[in-house]
Amino acid sequence: MSRPGSELLRASARLTLPTVLAVGLGAVTAIVTARSLGPTGRGQLVLALTVVTISSVVLTLGLDTAARFALVRAETGVTAGAYLGASLILVVVETVVVAAVLVATGKWGDVQFSRDLVLLSSAFAAVFHSAAMLRGLLSAYGHLLVTACASAGGVVLTFVLVCGFALRDSGAVDVYLIAFGLGALLELVVLGAYGAARGLLRAPAFALSSWRTLVRLGIPALGIVGARTVVFRLDRYVVGVVMGAGAAGVYSIASTVSEALRFAPRILSEVVLHRVATRRGSTVAVEHARLVLVVVTAPILIVIAVFAPQIITLLVGPEFLDAVLPLRILLIGELAVVSFWVDLNHLAGMGRFGRASVMCLAVAAAVVALDLWLIPTLGLAGAAIASVAGYLGFAVAARAGKRSASREDEPDDRRVSGGPA
Repeated sequence: MSRPGSELLRASARLTLPTVLAVGLGAVTAIVTARSLGPTGRGQLVLALTVVTISSVVLTLGLDTAARFALVRAETGVTAGAYLGASLILVVVETVVVAAVLVATGKWGDVQFSRDLVLLSSAFAAVFHSAAMLRGLLSAYGHLLVTACASAGGVVLTFVLVCGFALRDSGAVDVYLIAFGLGALLELVVLGAYGAARGLLRAPAFALSSWRTLVRLGIPALGIVGARTVVFRLDRYVVGVVMGAGAAGVYSIASTVSEALRFAPRILSEVVLHRVATRRGSTVAVEHARLVLVVVTAPILIVIAVFAPQIITLLVGPEFLDAVLPLRILLIGELAVVSFWVDLNHLAGMGRFGRASVMCLAVAAAVVALDLWLIPTLGLAGAAIASVAGYLGFAVAARAGKRSASREDEPDDRRVSGGPA
């Protein structure tokens, strides 16, 4: 008889190749842009990407996460058409919000964005958001390998374009942002074509009843997913506004290296969400898989911390050595990231957020306050300390929320794992 959680780990393994490819090439892309643009140019690019990422997550209103639960539970009455209809409205809103935030950042912060960069960021946001919503739709129906491959394909195209621009010695931030936009567009086209071929896409529908259900489920999810994104990304934005684009570029390298192993919890959490949502995953199995992941990750993080100066110098050069201290601090919190990422997706699969959502929002608010206090006083180290505090807070919130939800949903809790991912 197999150990609890072994089936979850085997299902996760099927997603390893495309996810590792996406994460690995994403990291290499960051290195290439850092070498080509230098700290200041890399910082401008990072700030634009950060604004798009945060706004995309917040302005989904949690619908992509809610859909992963609602579309596979007949009792919710939510249809794919209703989900896509709500998504299109939010895409339009995001294009305006991204442009407004970047203009305000350039006006009040120690960084400047050209008009072309603002317009390109707005267009990129529309494509990025649309791809994310289609990813949520296909993932709800269990097509996890397809979404992982589509994402990897987009990253590969971005990587190829970025390398091409770098070989031509292009120092224009706008050009590199176009590369990211075309990568997201490829992902969108692949997901759309696959969804249409499988008969999963429906005409966007105006359905207030379904929208209310999605929002009712999505807002608590947004409290978790949105708070997580704020904690993961806001530090770069605040560093850029307070310390300038050059500092943001240096700090982004520390963040990129520290996040190198997040592909593992990301893969496992996707499988956990789908299995639990379809009532084929047990809490015992999830706990065992999570523990294995923590044990495997810990020694690798220690090695990265010990050899941080050599790694930074080798990857991006000595001008980014100021990233060593924040990198070592960020690595302290990565085990907490492994834990809470799996736990939060377990909650999403159960459709139960409640207390965890409130606690995560409180943690995010505390991290915002810490960023605004520590970054002006401690610089890049302060940003890293605030982020680690957020990771630890999330781990506690996720565990508390999961225990509470498990007590309320014991029939789902006793299900056993099995079946394809």
